[in-house]
Amino acid sequence: MARYPTTSGDAGYLDPRNPFFQKLRDSITELKSAERDWYQHRLEFFQELNAEYGGLSKTADEVERDYDNDIGNQPWEYLSTFNRVNDGRRSGSGVRLVQDRYSVDLGLPINPIVLVANGTDEEGDPCGGSSHVLPEDRSSNDDSCDPDPLPNVLDYVPGAGAPGIDCLYTNLAAFQTNTTIFGVYVVEGEEDDDGDPTFDLVEVFTGFGEVPFAWKQVSGYTKRQLSSMKAAGESYNERVKPKIDAYNSAKTDFDNVSGGRLNFDYIGGTIDFPWQNFTGSNVSYNRPQKGGGGFSKIVNEARGVGK
Repeated sequence: MARYPTTSGDAGYLDPRNPFFQKLRDSITELKSAERDWYQHRLEFFQELNAEYGGLSKTADEVERDYDNDIGNQPWEYLSTFNRVNDGRRSGSGVRLVQDRYSVDLGLPINPIVLVANGTDEEGDPCGGSSHVLPEDRSSNDDSCDPDPLPNVLDYVPGAGAPGIDCLYTNLAAFQTNTTIFGVYVVEGEEDDDGDPTFDLVEVFTGFGEVPFAWKQVSGYTKRQLSSMKAAGESYNERVKPKIDAYNSAKTDFDNVSGGRLNFDYIGGTIDFPWQNFTGSNVSYNRPQKGGGGFSKIVNEARGVGK
């Protein structure tokens, strides 16, 4: 399971008398919640990519398992591994206009001149005075001129891939479809004889028509694995790493006021004062982990720890 290693908030050595005890417990809870939420977020993005096929018939737990099996169970290392082994972007040619219907940044530029027919007001005049506008500025065509935006259009270079796309699953609808949208998008053309702008219909695709691998394959890693390490790694660092940092900070605070684990057996002192003159390293509570054997009970008693 891909979970960042944390101490257990219920372990015997986490003394509740430590002033940072609750802060540490809370940071563990929040980190575990962020990890669960992140796999759900990844599932939802894959479902977006596969929307035309009805979504993705997997659970968040299955997505986690697939990441574990494909690129490892330490997602906090994905991006650093990618940065260490990456050999650069793939190259391609041409431009394919793709409708941007996704909730994450795909790392592709928005086409700056693709326009759409604007709505009209009650008098039949273009809303806002412009007959053709950028997709996000479109108004409805029901006389109300209410905002009715369309997805933006991305410039995709076939063969060069999309750096923001995680290609963990290669059979998604966004990669397979060649469906186009006709009669909706237009691109600004030359002025006509009267000096008025002309518009030409263009093809806008709903998908990429290929698996958009963005990175050159390197020894030991496939193009698919590199796409996941980059895209998933950036997402993980954005959504989960702040909780890891908060946990590590809370753990440091806890340890620095003598709440750490005694990770060795101290043999010294006298029968009456077994811990006399003992000096630990960032520990003083010396609370052992709970154990089931009789010897652990003796150790607990020697260290002054109750049941």
